[in-house]
Amino acid sequence: MFAERTEELTPEQQERLKHWETTSPTLAQAMRLHQKLRQLYQCNDLEEALDHLVAWEKEVIASSLEPFDDLLKTIWNWLPEILHRFHYRISNAKTEVKNNQLRTMNQQGFGYSLFSLQARMQVKEEKEAILKWRKYQARCEQRIHQEEYPPEA
Repeated sequence: MFAERTEELTPEQQERLKHWETTSPTLAQAMRLHQKLRQLYQCNDLEEALDHLVAWEKEVIASSLEPFDDLLKTIWNWLPEILHRFHYRISNAKTEVKNNQLRTMNQQGFGYSLFSLQARMQVKEEKEAILKWRKYQARCEQRIHQEEYPPEA
């Protein structure tokens, strides 16, 4: 529930959240900071993102919530990489997915060598590419068949 945007919460979840906010002002403040940081990725350009980040940074410094101080340091360390998203409009999501898959394979296999992990990932990618190609071929054949034998009225 805390990972979702507040706009996407069900009415029941919103009521629960309001109750927690009245019970714990610190939690309410942390939630507001969290939601404002998430809004960063709604910014349309680099300048808007920088303005948003500066405003968020001021709130974090004023809040004196220790976990957010650590988060702020991390953001400062990775600021150029974070801002590349607004400058170039690209993401490293595919790389992160592959890293997660490799981590999972390594845990399941317990002690695979780097070579084995690379080979397994390559086999997996080739299998996915073949399946994708077969689906493409099937769609093309279906289109050709429809052109040769149009449905009768």
